[in-house]
Amino acid sequence: MKRWIVASTILLAAAAVVALSTRRGSTDRQDAPRSETDANASLRELRALRQEIESLKRTAHGRRVQEVTRNVAPSAATDGAPESVAEAKPADDPKQRKRTTFADLEANFASEPVDTAWSVPTVHAIQDAIRSAASGTEIVEAECATSLCRIVVRHQDGEVQRQLGLTLATVPPFNSGVVYDYDRESKPPKTTFLVVRAGRSFREKS
Repeated sequence: MKRWIVASTILLAAAAVVALSTRRGSTDRQDAPRSETDANASLRELRALRQEIESLKRTAHGRRVQEVTRNVAPSAATDGAPESVAEAKPADDPKQRKRTTFADLEANFASEPVDTAWSVPTVHAIQDAIRSAASGTEIVEAECATSLCRIVVRHQDGEVQRQLGLTLATVPPFNSGVVYDYDRESKPPKTTFLVVRAGRSFREKS
Protein backbone atom coordinates (compact mmCIF):
# COMPACT_ATOMS: atom_id res chain seq x y z
CA MET A 1 0.00 0.00 0.00
CA LYS A 2 2.83 2.40 0.91
CA ARG A 3 4.62 1.69 -2.38
CA TRP A 4 1.42 2.50 -4.32
CA ILE A 5 1.02 5.85 -2.47
CA VAL A 6 4.67 6.81 -3.13
CA ALA A 7 4.41 5.87 -6.81
CA SER A 8 1.19 7.88 -7.17
CA THR A 9 2.81 10.90 -5.54
CA ILE A 10 5.76 10.71 -7.93
CA LEU A 11 3.45 10.50 -10.92
CA LEU A 12 1.41 13.50 -9.73
CA ALA A 13 4.54 15.56 -9.14
CA ALA A 14 5.90 14.65 -12.58
CA ALA A 15 2.59 15.59 -14.16
CA ALA A 16 2.72 18.91 -12.39
CA VAL A 17 6.18 19.60 -13.81
CA VAL A 18 5.06 18.72 -17.32
CA ALA A 19 1.93 20.87 -16.96
CA LEU A 20 3.93 23.81 -15.66
CA SER A 21 6.42 23.55 -18.49
CA THR A 22 3.61 23.31 -21.07
CA ARG A 23 1.73 26.21 -19.56
CA ARG A 24 4.86 28.25 -19.49
CA GLY A 25 5.58 27.61 -23.16
CA SER A 26 1.99 28.34 -24.22
CA THR A 27 1.88 31.57 -22.26
CA ASP A 28 5.18 32.67 -23.74
CA ARG A 29 3.80 32.21 -27.26
CA GLN A 30 0.48 33.97 -26.63
CA ASP A 31 1.41 36.78 -24.27
CA ALA A 32 4.03 39.38 -24.23
CA PRO A 33 7.38 38.40 -22.69
CA ARG A 34 7.19 38.21 -18.95
CA SER A 35 9.34 40.22 -16.69
CA GLU A 36 12.61 38.80 -15.49
CA THR A 37 11.17 38.47 -11.95
CA ASP A 38 8.26 36.28 -13.13
CA ALA A 39 10.62 34.09 -15.16
CA ASN A 40 12.91 33.55 -12.20
CA ALA A 41 9.92 32.70 -9.98
CA SER A 42 8.72 30.10 -12.47
CA LEU A 43 12.22 28.66 -12.74
CA ARG A 44 12.47 28.35 -8.98
CA GLU A 45 9.07 26.67 -8.85
CA LEU A 46 10.16 24.21 -11.55
CA ARG A 47 13.38 23.41 -9.69
CA ALA A 48 11.46 22.92 -6.45
CA LEU A 49 9.13 20.44 -8.13
CA ARG A 50 12.06 18.54 -9.61
CA GLN A 51 13.73 18.37 -6.21
CA GLU A 52 10.52 17.07 -4.68
CA ILE A 53 10.33 14.37 -7.35
CA GLU A 54 13.94 13.33 -6.67
CA SER A 55 13.23 13.26 -2.93
CA LEU A 56 10.17 11.08 -3.46
CA LYS A 57 12.20 8.73 -5.67
CA ARG A 58 14.88 8.39 -3.01
CA THR A 59 12.23 7.74 -0.35
CA ALA A 60 10.58 5.07 -2.48
CA HIS A 61 13.95 3.44 -3.20
CA GLY A 62 14.83 3.42 0.48
CA ARG A 63 11.57 1.71 1.36
CA ARG A 64 12.14 -0.93 -1.30
CA VAL A 65 15.63 -1.58 0.07
CA GLN A 66 14.21 -1.91 3.59
CA GLU A 67 11.59 -4.39 2.43
CA VAL A 68 14.17 -6.47 0.58
CA THR A 69 16.40 -6.42 3.66
CA ARG A 70 13.54 -7.58 5.87
CA ASN A 71 12.77 -10.40 3.48
CA VAL A 72 16.39 -11.50 3.15
CA ALA A 73 17.51 -11.04 6.76
CA PRO A 74 15.86 -14.14 8.24
CA SER A 75 17.43 -16.35 5.58
CA ALA A 76 20.84 -14.75 6.04
CA ALA A 77 20.55 -15.16 9.79
CA THR A 78 19.71 -18.80 9.30
CA ASP A 79 22.66 -19.34 6.94
CA GLY A 80 25.08 -17.76 9.40
CA ALA A 81 23.66 -19.33 12.52
CA PRO A 82 25.84 -21.79 14.42
CA GLU A 83 25.06 -25.47 14.11
CA SER A 84 22.64 -27.01 16.53
CA VAL A 85 24.12 -28.03 19.83
CA ALA A 86 22.51 -31.45 19.40
CA GLU A 87 24.86 -32.54 16.65
CA ALA A 88 24.40 -35.83 14.87
CA LYS A 89 26.18 -38.68 16.59
CA PRO A 90 29.23 -39.99 14.75
CA ALA A 91 28.92 -43.27 12.91
CA ASP A 92 29.63 -46.35 15.02
CA ASP A 93 33.25 -47.47 14.63
CA PRO A 94 33.58 -51.28 14.96
CA LYS A 95 37.27 -51.02 15.85
CA GLN A 96 36.62 -48.48 18.58
CA ARG A 97 33.76 -50.60 19.93
CA LYS A 98 36.06 -53.62 20.05
CA ARG A 99 38.77 -51.65 21.88
CA THR A 100 36.21 -50.43 24.40
CA THR A 101 34.93 -53.96 25.00
CA PHE A 102 38.47 -55.28 25.46
CA ALA A 103 39.28 -52.48 27.92
CA ASP A 104 36.16 -53.35 29.93
CA LEU A 105 37.21 -57.01 30.07
CA GLU A 106 40.69 -56.02 31.24
CA ALA A 107 39.09 -53.95 33.99
CA ASN A 108 37.02 -56.97 35.02
CA PHE A 109 40.16 -59.11 35.12
CA ALA A 110 42.00 -56.55 37.26
CA SER A 111 39.13 -56.47 39.76
CA GLU A 112 38.88 -60.26 40.20
CA PRO A 113 40.31 -62.06 43.19
CA VAL A 114 42.75 -64.87 42.45
CA ASP A 115 41.47 -68.44 42.57
CA THR A 116 44.82 -70.12 43.15
CA ALA A 117 43.50 -73.63 42.68
CA TRP A 118 42.43 -72.75 39.14
CA SER A 119 44.81 -69.95 38.15
CA VAL A 120 48.16 -71.68 38.77
CA PRO A 121 47.60 -74.80 36.62
CA THR A 122 45.85 -72.72 33.95
CA VAL A 123 48.85 -70.40 33.61
CA HIS A 124 51.10 -73.44 33.09
CA ALA A 125 48.72 -74.85 30.46
CA ILE A 126 48.70 -71.52 28.60
CA GLN A 127 52.50 -71.32 28.60
CA ASP A 128 52.86 -74.88 27.31
CA ALA A 129 50.28 -74.32 24.54
CA ILE A 130 51.98 -71.17 23.28
CA ARG A 131 55.47 -72.67 23.33
CA SER A 132 54.41 -75.76 21.45
CA ALA A 133 51.96 -74.26 18.95
CA ALA A 134 53.27 -70.76 18.30
CA SER A 135 56.83 -70.79 17.03
CA GLY A 136 58.39 -67.33 16.91
CA THR A 137 56.29 -66.05 19.83
CA GLU A 138 57.66 -65.14 23.27
CA ILE A 139 55.52 -64.91 26.41
CA VAL A 140 55.85 -61.54 28.16
CA GLU A 141 53.08 -61.88 30.78
CA ALA A 142 50.69 -64.65 31.82
CA GLU A 143 48.25 -64.28 34.73
CA CYS A 144 44.93 -65.83 35.73
CA ALA A 145 42.44 -64.65 38.36
CA THR A 146 39.05 -66.30 38.94
CA SER A 147 37.30 -66.42 35.56
CA LEU A 148 39.75 -64.65 33.25
CA CYS A 149 43.38 -64.96 32.23
CA ARG A 150 45.47 -62.23 30.63
CA ILE A 151 48.43 -63.08 28.42
CA VAL A 152 50.81 -60.75 26.57
CA VAL A 153 53.13 -62.14 23.90
CA ARG A 154 55.76 -60.69 21.58
CA HIS A 155 56.06 -61.95 17.99
CA GLN A 156 59.00 -62.41 15.69
CA ASP A 157 57.18 -60.58 12.90
CA GLY A 158 53.72 -59.63 11.62
CA GLU A 159 53.13 -62.94 9.84
CA VAL A 160 53.65 -64.91 13.06
CA GLN A 161 51.23 -62.55 14.79
CA ARG A 162 48.57 -63.10 12.09
CA GLN A 163 48.82 -66.89 12.36
CA LEU A 164 48.77 -67.09 16.16
CA GLY A 165 45.02 -66.62 16.62
CA LEU A 166 44.18 -69.40 14.18
CA THR A 167 46.73 -71.70 15.76
CA LEU A 168 45.57 -71.32 19.37
CA ALA A 169 41.79 -71.11 18.84
CA THR A 170 41.30 -74.89 19.15
CA VAL A 171 43.98 -75.55 21.79
CA PRO A 172 43.03 -75.85 25.53
CA PRO A 173 42.55 -73.66 27.52
CA PHE A 174 42.07 -71.14 24.66
CA ASN A 175 39.20 -73.16 23.19
CA SER A 176 36.95 -72.19 26.11
CA GLY A 177 36.89 -68.63 24.77
CA VAL A 178 39.53 -66.08 23.82
CA VAL A 179 39.66 -62.49 22.56
CA TYR A 180 42.68 -60.74 21.08
CA ASP A 181 44.04 -57.21 21.03
CA TYR A 182 46.68 -56.86 18.30
CA ASP A 183 49.36 -54.20 18.69
CA ARG A 184 50.80 -54.05 15.17
CA GLU A 185 52.57 -50.74 15.68
CA SER A 186 54.84 -52.07 18.39
CA LYS A 187 58.32 -53.18 17.30
CA PRO A 188 58.30 -56.16 17.47
CA PRO A 189 54.49 -56.60 17.29
CA LYS A 190 52.62 -57.68 20.41
CA THR A 191 49.29 -59.37 21.15
CA THR A 192 47.27 -59.38 24.36
CA PHE A 193 44.89 -62.32 25.02
CA LEU A 194 42.03 -62.62 27.43
CA VAL A 195 40.98 -66.23 28.02
CA VAL A 196 37.75 -67.13 29.82
CA ARG A 197 37.46 -70.06 32.23
CA ALA A 198 35.62 -73.13 30.96
CA GLY A 199 31.93 -72.94 31.88
CA ARG A 200 32.07 -69.14 32.30
CA SER A 201 31.24 -66.27 29.96
CA PHE A 202 32.97 -63.01 29.09
CA ARG A 203 29.72 -61.28 29.99
CA GLU A 204 29.85 -62.54 33.58
CA LYS A 205 31.47 -60.63 36.39
CA SER A 206 32.99 -62.42 39.36
